[in-house]
Amino acid sequence: MIQLKNKARGAKFFYEPTADGGFCIRYGRGWETVVSGADVQQLINHFRGQEVALGTSRDNPPPGSVGAWLQVEVTPVAIASYLGPILVQEGYAEWVKNQRCGSWRAARGRGHSRIPRESDFASVPDWLW
Repeated sequence: MIQLKNKARGAKFFYEPTADGGFCIRYGRGWETVVSGADVQQLINHFRGQEVALGTSRDNPPPGSVGAWLQVEVTPVAIASYLGPILVQEGYAEWVKNQRCGSWRAARGRGHSRIPRESDFASVPDWLW
């Protein structure tokens, strides 16, 4: 299991890759969500090259955000604050820090160029991915 911090409140959570290229995410007090490899690929293809807000709101993510897309296409459970850091960690996306709210951009191809350091996430507001 790999440990990261979510983007909503900085809470620790764990994840592990699944055999199909997705992720099993464990958070809170025993909660678990599995995102399939097909859903991950669909998300990357949908947002490829775009700078978008993460959208971590549980009940009202901004239109066009990753969170809004996930709640319609994958699960009504608000998982953007977990999936965002995972996709950056795994090289699928990158943080873009030149906007007030911060934003995220899907990578052109799957990465793994390096393991991010904790300091990479320090300047991105907790509520944004």
